[in-house]
Amino acid sequence: MKIKKEPQEETKKEIVIKIRYFYNKNNFLRIHEGASVNEALDAIGIPKDDEIGLISLNGTSVAKNFTKLAEGDQITIFPVIYGG
Repeated sequence: MKIKKEPQEETKKEIVIKIRYFYNKNNFLRIHEGASVNEALDAIGIPKDDEIGLISLNGTSVAKNFTKLAEGDQITIFPVIYGG
């Protein structure tokens, strides 16, 4: 007789990333491994409609929906620049 095993939920490892938001101090965030940039922004309370000009992940421009954040990643957020 075979016993069926219930599928186990995959637990995601918690990681720490660094977020630099405009001119503010560095923020460190604990989030699950593989999270998206958007999830990180939500976790620190940056509204989706905030005027973000550029998001950089470890020095490379990425979109908000970029996923697979890893331990030690650094997200830097730059505002839209106006002027004339």
